[in-house]
Amino acid sequence: MTGITLLSVLQVVLGDLGRIKRIAKLLGMVNAVPDFGDHPAVINGY
Repeated sequence: MTGITLLSVLQVVLGDLGRIKRIAKLLGMVNAVPDFGDHPAVINGY
């Protein structure tokens, strides 16, 4: 949901997501149980 919200805000501010050339850095944190090990897949979904 956070990724979708960020993209929505960028579209409102810029008017067109096509104006985005690149995203320099994305920090993702996943709150999960200790035996969950697929954090990159969750973050890469964004």
